[in-house]
Amino acid sequence: MWYYGVKIHILAEERVHSVPVPRKILLTEASTHDLPAGKVILENAEDIEVFADKGYIDDDWGYDLQLRYVELNTPFKERSKTQVSLDDGEYAWNAFVSGRRQQIESLFSQISRLTDMQDAHVVRSEQGLLSFIWARLALLAMFYW
Repeated sequence: MWYYGVKIHILAEERVHSVPVPRKILLTEASTHDLPAGKVILENAEDIEVFADKGYIDDDWGYDLQLRYVELNTPFKERSKTQVSLDDGEYAWNAFVSGRRQQIESLFSQISRLTDMQDAHVVRSEQGLLSFIWARLALLAMFYW
């Protein structure tokens, strides 16, 4: 028996006191690192502010995004034991980024709860899984976004 896993990457527009509205959705294999997915989902982005997790940290790509006025905000990575630990300002920044990301985490929770995607165990092929997921996301978009 084969098992398929996917990750959902979402670029969403923030709304005050509400769950954000997805503007782009990308599905990748579960084994795909976040950075290549981020590069795909932001390839045509301009003049936006993005809050992402540590998986999207890349100095060269960050510079390319700045040229398009895309502000990529990520938390600082914890340093190794041989380096100086994060200072108070860096910890404060990490808390700020985490707070801004809370809405997108709520969106992921809502998607999981309303679509029952974890119930895809009946799917027997990669194409079946993709069809299952996109159908559930389309229904969710019709009724909630």
